[in-house]
Formats: sequence, structure tokens, C-alpha cells
Amino acid sequence: MTLNWQQQRGATLLELIVLITLLGVALPSLLMVMSRTVATHTRTEIQRQAESHAQERIEEILAFKQAHPDWYTTIDRFAGEERLAGGYRRQTTVEYILAWGEANVPLWRVTVTVRYQKLGTVARLTVYLTRYQS
Repeated sequence: MTLNWQQQRGATLLELIVLITLLGVALPSLLMVMSRTVATHTRTEIQRQAESHAQERIEEILAFKQAHPDWYTTIDRFAGEERLAGGYRRQTTVEYILAWGEANVPLWRVTVTVRYQKLGTVARLTVYLTRYQS
């Protein structure tokens, strides 16, 4: 049995206008959420990588201290800035503090700062080193 044109139903103009309006509101919102999700993931990944670069340098310095009894005479060799792969820059500063705290203990403050090309400072780690073994 075939339907004649009077029995066929289609979308009315009003239904099409409602559908287009809903898509016009929902689609940009969905795209904005997806864009923010990607941006957040990217920033988190940059942060994780920067923290890894900073931690790597701190561990290198601590291993140097452990391996060299006279580490404090050459610790300044770690100071400086490096360009790393992926647009990261790592700056290490070594500062000697003659008398720290109530015990007046001499120590070295080592700060590692990692910057990313478009975000600025992303990670900063500081370690305090004394001549005494912990």
C-alpha cells in the first residue's frame, strides 16, 4: 500500500527552527568545553614536565653532594641557566648563607626554576644543603 501526499508527514517549519536554534546554542557550548578541556590538559602536561626537569636537577645536585665530601667547594658549578628541549628553560641558583637559624649553621640554598616559553615560571624547587650528613 502506498501513501499519498496527504498521508505523508514531515518536519514542519517550526520544528526545523527549534532544532536549528537548539543546535546553535548547544554546539558552541560543547566546542567551548572541549577547547577548555584540551587547554587544561596541555597546561597540566607542561606543569608535569617542568616539575620533572626541576626534580631531575635537584636529584643531580644531591647525588653530587653524596659522592663528593668536599661538595661545598664546587657547588657553584651548578649555577646557571640551561635551555632544554621543548621550549623549557631551567635556572639554578646557589646561595651561600653564613649563619642560618638559631643554630647559626652555614648552608647553601639551591633553587631550581623552570620556565616554559609562553607560560613563564611553571615550577620552582628549593633545597637547603648543610655540610652535615642527614
